[in-house]
Amino acid sequence: IGGGFVMMKYGTTLAIKYEGNINFENVAVSNFGQMKYYEDTDPRFGITYLNGMEGTDQLPQSLKNCVLYNGYAPGVGVFSTDNFKMEGTVIHRAVHGGVKIISSAKSTVNNNICTKHYHMSAMQQMVRGESQLIEEERWPACFDMDGAGDGSENSFDGNRASGSGTIGIRGCGGWKYVYF
Repeated sequence: IGGGFVMMKYGTTLAIKYEGNINFENVAVSNFGQMKYYEDTDPRFGITYLNGMEGTDQLPQSLKNCVLYNGYAPGVGVFSTDNFKMEGTVIHRAVHGGVKIISSAKSTVNNNICTKHYHMSAMQQMVRGESQLIEEERWPACFDMDGAGDGSENSFDGNRASGSGTIGIRGCGGWKYVYF
């Protein structure tokens, strides 16, 4: 997929749970996202799972062995989609975040790589002009698992963050981290 987007249904801020699943496997996505749209309130990430039904073995909500590269926005966003699984995926040159999971319990994020992640200010002249500063309370991270939800059942194992312009891994307790 080059320079486009894939939608299961049109996203909304309403608490609608969509039926069906999205299972990406062995997919390459380049030139993803849209400049200036990196906020959770209007997610235009490379791939966004938004208000999806809980994943199961028969109908998984997953991203496996994929590559996202040369983006203009964060790579993967998972919002209110329980039992999401991400494995073996590489995110290279995303802007303002690699992987962000919010309000998604029982998530599994294992053996992924996020590298060369940039802060939006690195593209400031292209995006906003020199006179407009980017002010934010929270810097983006390659892996941002802080708001994932019920942390007791989440798994984060064997992931790598390298060359980040900001934070490599952000997590606030409750995840089953495995260190080696």
